Amino acid sequence: KNQIIYKEKEAIENIFIILDGLVESSSSKSIRDKFILHKGSSLGLIDVILGRSFSRSMKAKSIVSLAVVDKKNLKNILKSNAVAGVLIKSLAIDIDNKFPYLWS
Repeated sequence: KNQIIYKEKEAIENIFIILDGLVESSSSKSIRDKFILHKGSSLGLIDVILGRSFSRSMKAKSIVSLAVVDKKNLKNILKSNAVAGVLIKSLAIDIDNKFPYLWS
């Protein structure tokens, strides 16, 4: 509880999936831009797909269990099927454009 999972602008090595607990997502762009993520939410997925560093900071608001996925594994999956990889990247770009600073 209250531990930083990662900070905005850090280089990404892993993405995370919340298995249990609550995580607060925040951005330096706006103090009002905080929200709580729950079980099943991914942390850093859009950022990895778009090839950037973490766009938000994540902090455990309760005791949290996370699944950790090496970003290399995700990139290998996207490369193994070029058409699916392009479609997923296109969807990530659309989501990021429609909801800037919301997804990570």
